[in-house]
Amino acid sequence: MPTFPAALAGLGLVTIACACAHAAEPATDFSAVIVKGSIGVPGELGATSISALAAGDFDCDGIADIAVGDADSTIGSVAAAGSVTIAFGDRLLPIRPIGERFNQGTSGVAGGAEANDGFGAALAVADFDDDGCADLAVGIPGEDTGSPSINDAGGVGVFRGSDAGIRFDDDLFLPRASEAAPNGPSDQHHKGTSLVALDRFTSASALPMLAIGTPGHSPFPNIAAGGASIRRSNTDPGDLIGLVSFIDRGGAGFGNVTTDDLGGVATSGDFNGDGHADLALYGRHKDGGQHDEGYVLIAYGADTLAGVTYERIDQDSPGVPGAAEAADEFGSALASGDFDGDGFDDLAVGAISEDIDGLFNAGSVTLLFGSGAGLLLNASSSVAYDQRDFPGLAMEAGDEFGGALASGDFNRDGFADLLVGDQGEDVGSTLNAGMVLYVPGSATGLVPSAARAFDLTTAGMPGSPAAADRFGAQLAVGDFNDDNVDDFVVGLPGRKDGSGTIKGAIALVYSVSDTTTAIASIDPPVGAIDTSVTVHVSNRRTPVVGLPLGRGSVTVTTSQGESCAATIASNSLGSCTLAVHGAGSVTFDAHYTAQIGFRASDAAPFAYTVRDDDTIFRNGFDAAN
Repeated sequence: MPTFPAALAGLGLVTIACACAHAAEPATDFSAVIVKGSIGVPGELGATSISALAAGDFDCDGIADIAVGDADSTIGSVAAAGSVTIAFGDRLLPIRPIGERFNQGTSGVAGGAEANDGFGAALAVADFDDDGCADLAVGIPGEDTGSPSINDAGGVGVFRGSDAGIRFDDDLFLPRASEAAPNGPSDQHHKGTSLVALDRFTSASALPMLAIGTPGHSPFPNIAAGGASIRRSNTDPGDLIGLVSFIDRGGAGFGNVTTDDLGGVATSGDFNGDGHADLALYGRHKDGGQHDEGYVLIAYGADTLAGVTYERIDQDSPGVPGAAEAADEFGSALASGDFDGDGFDDLAVGAISEDIDGLFNAGSVTLLFGSGAGLLLNASSSVAYDQRDFPGLAMEAGDEFGGALASGDFNRDGFADLLVGDQGEDVGSTLNAGMVLYVPGSATGLVPSAARAFDLTTAGMPGSPAAADRFGAQLAVGDFNDDNVDDFVVGLPGRKDGSGTIKGAIALVYSVSDTTTAIASIDPPVGAIDTSVTVHVSNRRTPVVGLPLGRGSVTVTTSQGESCAATIASNSLGSCTLAVHGAGSVTFDAHYTAQIGFRASDAAPFAYTVRDDDTIFRNGFDAAN
């Protein structure tokens, strides 16, 4: 099989790079930028974009795949009907050459492609039916349902993973027409604006649950207070027809607010460490006024629904840095992870429109630490960040720092690391090109001094930035090359193709490790002229403790011009056989060829002795006598 990157030559609008740095962290060695409509990332005809990204193993091969939602895709002549693309991960290539694309006009998919449905506006991944394959939930917030039509009721399509990828013969549409509001269809509910999988919000089911953001929910006419519907498996694994609860601000004890749009953004984590998932929802208005200060409503999962408790957190909450100001949009991006490794998930909160030192919409991120008492009672330990806190970054108006957030363990040290999207960042003179910041976690939380910024001018990144790329507008995390270390994918919703049409693109950034190659031994210990010897080699990832996970091959060569290739097994060992010739000292060398996630390395030369048959016979005779 051709090696990376040669195997991607000719794939169309694909740019790749291989520049060798030396750190156990996300690096640009094998990064790839792939425009939608290229081989492996199919897109609809005409202008397309990116609304959402998610990762999961949809084809059950042990490698994470990438789901790309585009709520604005035109299907035929139907504008903004929306579509989803699946790009499949691979051990040797950034993506497999064959991807999937589907929409509500695809045979077997429930409903039909209608204007402004927004199919793909939100995505969530979990193995809802417990069959070992990841399933994909797709938000359709503009869906009209029922007869007579319920306008913009919204909905969710749930698609099963399989050995062949996403299936369309067993998809599920939620909510069911027979269900009553607020969990059932209702006018202007916009269900599916956000989606998040929950691991045991209550003990009603051990299978993953699904929270459906419903920002248009109106407990009183036309107020759009919002909320979220939580569903679980009921009769069959993955049917998601069981109703757990509908979460809204009024039910949580804080009073519903007009145009609050609660549930437009959502995430989950176990913030109090009780083994139940907790749900975090973004709401627009801190109090009764309509000022877009932003806040986060936390619903703490429990064994039973009666045990669920709630908190509302904003920038005026005791201990939370900053102050609640109009149009800050605190909570407009959310991500959870255990950034300090204490066993409690923490919550990163983006305030995309925060003005700082007079700079309009500069943006900020606040980190709230989890504890046995939850987030709010531990708020005094929280920390707020803007671009001034990171080496080499300059804060500018309109950056929208914190507009996208994601977490993963990219350096395999046991601490969650944070990714921060900065889609409005100007790169040089290129406006709104975008940037992503990687900030590692530690026992004391995030480490700004060790942060690293990625944009399309970063050494080793392929291509170059373009105006309005908005690199960093979406983020998703997964192990896209099956090396047991997290990688990430970045959305560029404004990227154009060669004809100038906006198509959108994804950029893959892999976590990369140095390797150490060694010649362990050669059998037999002393060779004879014109005979074969077996060379035993090893190749290990040096920065990743306890995870050698060998891959690829080591090429062994000799000073006599012979060579062989040793395939490296998962235990990091391999061997191959070659011939030795004239008597004397022979030098063996070994070279490991780089693979995605694994840097190249060379073994120290190995001196080997070859003797003629008479010498071996005489030495053996003398030893015997």
